[in-house]
Amino acid sequence: AGSSTLIAKGAIGSVAGAVPTSLTIGGDGIAGDTVGALAITAGELILQVIQLEPPAVTTVAASATNTTAATLNGEVTADGGAAVTERGVCYQTTAGVGLGDNPTASGSGIGVFAADLSSLAVNQTYFFKAYAVNSVGTSLGSDLSFTTLANVPGAPLVANPTVSTLDVTVQANGNPADTAFAIQRTSDSLYVQADGSFGADAAWQTASAWGTKTVTGLADTTTYSFQVKARNGEAVETAVGATAAGTTLDARPSSLGGFNL
Repeated sequence: AGSSTLIAKGAIGSVAGAVPTSLTIGGDGIAGDTVGALAITAGELILQVIQLEPPAVTTVAASATNTTAATLNGEVTADGGAAVTERGVCYQTTAGVGLGDNPTASGSGIGVFAADLSSLAVNQTYFFKAYAVNSVGTSLGSDLSFTTLANVPGAPLVANPTVSTLDVTVQANGNPADTAFAIQRTSDSLYVQADGSFGADAAWQTASAWGTKTVTGLADTTTYSFQVKARNGEAVETAVGATAAGTTLDARPSSLGGFNL
């Protein structure tokens, strides 16, 4: 409710005629949106004016985020003395969200609410604010942000075998250029490092930074499988994608008719 101000009170005997139970006050000497009421208390007639205010609204963290959708949340904690006729969220890809930025309504009244968004960009950070509207005005909550998930990468390309190396190329599968990827060898769960060697910890690079990576230190005539995972701008990882395999060449010299070539 809005703020309450006692305007006047006096003996009932000073008022002639019937006493109304409520009235709306405006005009001379009263600023803004107000509602007035007359009440009889302990033998006195009391006139009180309530100053109406915009609603109070809080932005609440996003939930149920996936690659192209998210649920944005908010809560109207007070109506300011006038009914909340609309509430919802606004969002965009940069900070400083305003009412004109993709407003998405989600009901009316006091309480928690949620707005489901779809058709969002993959691995994209969005900023959002909750809003609420009553007859006095519109209020905005604070800026919060969320990032949609990355797509699970496709199976990598594995090619150009030698006796001790294979070339591995990440398949981004529709992820934006700033998405980071890690390449894993399935036989021992070790990760390809930036220099083509293997290590226990994932090395994260963009597809452009990986390029076609020559992985080294492999045994000859051995089949190796690789899989790739991605992560979004908040370092939330995807599952690993499909595997692809390649076989290194035989280190022994080939022969023809019993003669080494």
